[in-house]
Amino acid sequence: MSAAGTSQIGGNASLDDVLNQITTTNNLNSLNHYLKTFAPKESRDTILASILASGQDPLSVLDPHRNTLGYLYILSARLYSASTPTPTLSVIEDFCSQFDPEQARLAPDRVTFLAKGIVRASESSNNGMSMDASIGDPLGAALVARYPPDLSYLTTLHAIFLKTCVATSHFTAALPVLAVPITSVDTSLSDLHYNDNLVYHYSGGIALGALKRWREAEEFFEICVSAPAQVPAAIQLEAYKKLALVQLIQYGETVPPPKYTHPALVRLFKGNASQLRGQRTRDV
Repeated sequence: MSAAGTSQIGGNASLDDVLNQITTTNNLNSLNHYLKTFAPKESRDTILASILASGQDPLSVLDPHRNTLGYLYILSARLYSASTPTPTLSVIEDFCSQFDPEQARLAPDRVTFLAKGIVRASESSNNGMSMDASIGDPLGAALVARYPPDLSYLTTLHAIFLKTCVATSHFTAALPVLAVPITSVDTSLSDLHYNDNLVYHYSGGIALGALKRWREAEEFFEICVSAPAQVPAAIQLEAYKKLALVQLIQYGETVPPPKYTHPALVRLFKGNASQLRGQRTRDV
């Protein structure tokens, strides 16, 4: 959308109206409610991704730290827009290194949306931003590290970051995050789903295994395998297979999983045991 994005869509607020709210509202909870409701869902991000009546980019008007909440909504919308230019890597880096974590935590769903948008933009590479860049300072060292109170809090960002590191074979980039054990979960901090925990620990095990850090890889795979569930997930069976390979490399034999591992998962694994032994020399 061009400058026409400042006209009202179906009677909704324009981006100029939104910018005015961002820069004048002192109550951040009220501002967050406004940004969630100022227009119907189907048109909200289209408005947020547009430009101002003056032709200015709203991201050039807002301050990433002082106006974190509004900046977050606009930047994340822009990363998915097909009608406005994708923000440059420097814009993304500036936000990820300067945002106010307390403001960002008011909109955990938008933080997840932003992280996925960064990966999406880097995959499309339509603005010169490579996948290598996306997993460096913006997504890893800055966003993942700065958003939670500390890295021991599991967030959706952990899973997104680790999955991206594995997909691009940038295993060492994951080490600063993997070095901090997950000890806390706060669902008000991040819009977590059960699968996020599994993806994070499975991907962490893959990265550590690729770096031949076998004991650490074993621990990550074991956490994934033994995570409680009513029905085992497919990724848990894959983690069990990788866990067995790591144990064979380390000890020459497999080790029984924790007693609280789902019995159905153990049965599934045993059905594949003979095949796994034939793969002993394969890389994790």
